[in-house]
Order: sequence, then C-alpha cells, then structure tokens
Amino acid sequence: MKKIIPILVILCLCTTLPGNNNSKLEVVFCLDMSGSTNGLVEDFRNNYWQLVKNINSSTNGSLKIGLIGYGRPSFGATSYYTKIFSDITQDFESISYSINQLKVNIERGDQFIPSVIYTAALGLNWDEDENTKKIIFLIGNGKVQTGKFDFRKACDIAKEKNIIVYPINCLQKTAAPVDLELWNAIATKTGGEFKSIS
Repeated sequence: MKKIIPILVILCLCTTLPGNNNSKLEVVFCLDMSGSTNGLVEDFRNNYWQLVKNINSSTNGSLKIGLIGYGRPSFGATSYYTKIFSDITQDFESISYSINQLKVNIERGDQFIPSVIYTAALGLNWDEDENTKKIIFLIGNGKVQTGKFDFRKACDIAKEKNIIVYPINCLQKTAAPVDLELWNAIATKTGGEFKSIS
C-alpha cells in the first residue's frame, strides 16, 4: 500500500515547482510511525535515495530536507509523541543514517496532528528567503483535532512562514468522513493538496 507514497510526493512537487526551476527548495517529511501505518517507515527507508535524487534534480542541487516522526510512545508525552530526527539540511547521509537506525517494529501510539504541524513550522530552521519553496509532507492518519493545539492555528503559522502542507492520508477502515475532511482542510488552509491512499 505505502509504495505509492514516493510517487505521490514526486507528483505533488511537479505541480509546485515550475519548469527549469532555479529556486531553493526545503522539504520536511513528517511520518506517522504508529502501528496504524505499518510499513511506512520501511517504505520511506527503501525509497529515500530515489526521492532525494529525483527531487534534488528538479532544483539544480539546492534541495534541503528535514525529518520528523510522530505517533510513537517512546517519543514522549511531553512532545505529544513528536520527534525531530533531523533539522533542515543538505546532509542527506545523516538523515539516511537516522532512518536506518529506526526500529521497523511499530509501537501502538496516538497521533497529535496539530502538534506535528507546530513542531515542523516552528521547531526547524527554515530559510527566511521568501523565494525559497517550503513544503511539509504530512504522511499518516488519525484524527486531526487532537491534543491542546488547534490545527487551524497551526496551519496559520505555517502559512505565515510561506510553508505549504501536503497531507497524505493512509486510509483506515475506521476513518470517518469528517476526519478526511479535516485532513483536506490542512491542505486548503496552507495552499497544498490533499491525497489519500488505501
């Protein structure tokens, strides 16, 4: 199921970046590492270098990326089970190392989507140049409005920093229509595009 994710990422970037693009690009991947997305970590690991190569070639080598994980109890309740594995960087090897150190076995956990967006928008060293394309790929599932943070305010902060959020929902059989509507709302509020896979 998750093997479609690299394709969706490339498609989203193709719609965002103009042809012969010379602008800088910063991409942060926020991955749901809870039990409901079993296989996502392994798929991202297996396709990581392909993603980096394909995306970097579209930016003439100006790509920087960051990595955030969420949904694992071992990440700690004080951070709402959200962990920054790498700040935004061109050290792709260090991110590859972090990914390969991740345990494939998935812990059952809770997803606090607003906290993930807050962490990505405020906890990383984004370029302040308004000409830099800044994108978050939020990949996973769960209820959007959880925890003490309002996802709308989190989206507003991202938008103020010119960050576009592309939510990619890994559908659950128990997902309610309202949950998907709120995932779509994240894209609408930040200028991104909502995708779902099953």
